[in-house]
Amino acid sequence: SKNPLLKKYEKSIDYLIKVAEVIETIWSQQVYKDLSGIKFFPYDTTREEIMEQAESKPELLDPFTIIKRINGELVPIHYKEIYSAEIIRVSKYLSKAADEAKLAKNEKVADYLSKLSNMFKKGEFERLEELYMSADTSELTVLVGPVETYMDSLLGIKKTFQMSVGLRNNKNKYQSLLDNFVDQKSLIKPIDSTINYVEAENVSARIYDAVIFAGRLREFNISSMNIPNEIENVKKYGTKIELFTNSIDVRCSEFKKECMKYFSVQGMKCDKEKLEKGFFNMLALHGLVDGLIKYPKAHDRLGKHFDMVRELNALLLASKSVLYNLLIGTLTSDDMKYFFTVFALYGLSVIKNRKKSFSVMQYAAGYILIFNYAIETGLLELDKNGIKINFEKITGLSNFSTEILNIYAKGTDADIIRIYDEYGDFKAFDKFVAKIDGE
Repeated sequence: SKNPLLKKYEKSIDYLIKVAEVIETIWSQQVYKDLSGIKFFPYDTTREEIMEQAESKPELLDPFTIIKRINGELVPIHYKEIYSAEIIRVSKYLSKAADEAKLAKNEKVADYLSKLSNMFKKGEFERLEELYMSADTSELTVLVGPVETYMDSLLGIKKTFQMSVGLRNNKNKYQSLLDNFVDQKSLIKPIDSTINYVEAENVSARIYDAVIFAGRLREFNISSMNIPNEIENVKKYGTKIELFTNSIDVRCSEFKKECMKYFSVQGMKCDKEKLEKGFFNMLALHGLVDGLIKYPKAHDRLGKHFDMVRELNALLLASKSVLYNLLIGTLTSDDMKYFFTVFALYGLSVIKNRKKSFSVMQYAAGYILIFNYAIETGLLELDKNGIKINFEKITGLSNFSTEILNIYAKGTDADIIRIYDEYGDFKAFDKFVAKIDGE
């Protein structure tokens, strides 16, 4: 990284690199080599068996335990026991990183890293979101621990380890755009969602240069993230949205090439700068929706489909918010067109790469529902020459967005399965992509 802040934090970062190496070790123990899922359950167990035994052993549903079968019984074992040696090493390196920050007179960073070290030492991973939200991330952001549930294909509960370290990029031209979106007037506010409990000053969206990714984040080279995930923490602390320039630059280079391949039929100019702005708009609005619009008991109601519904809702409400921003003058017609062009290009990429891991499949499952619905309603047209977006029909997504929002707010896994049965077929889309790609 050429970020001018690197020199200020370089000695702490040296130890954070050592932390990342250990996180990679834990990640490799948690997931199958083909990334098809996590190694947290006996091969012969079912969701129903776990839920039944959890009535007397609630620790089975703790997001920080794995489950083993011992003498016929399901037994939860905490991460601090399974990964004890690795956790001790992480705690030690975080403590040394804190010492270096203190010597460099970076007191706030030193305090946060010290608290993280203590959290690992005690195995109190439920405190991670609280610690992170109280940290000063104005220059350096560090998130390490078990965070997301995307890889849990059985329960949608268990969290895998990841790590990100970023240095603030204060010169990025899109920061002012993000600052405008942080004003919650940029989002539609569904009734009874957490967004109505969060003060604007507790919402931040910042751009960083990624220095370290480990675990799931390294595997998928993510462009953005938002924390916290737990609904009570969102109400209490708000949300932090982080965008990472490194992977955004890579994605935007790909968008230029893919846009010319798939959208030449529409006469799109595929301007790289406009595609880049469209991607920033998409990441910012998606992050705000995902970070702020949450509902109680969603995990319990939606089970293993929770993450897919969560992502689908964020994508659709972000799209709806673009139209709202177009009406109030925050975005232009050109901004809207490039948002939906990038939206489609990103979806194409996710769908084509869905077999790489269960985590990617979670995103792809949501995108295929949107694509098939859009084709049915005439919003999208596919032919042998590419894709055409009928922008005059873009408001047609609003009905679908409302349906998914209702499922997220109060529906069950049966509701999303019904939607998936109707719109979840990949065959037609795979056939179209194969023709365009010449496969």
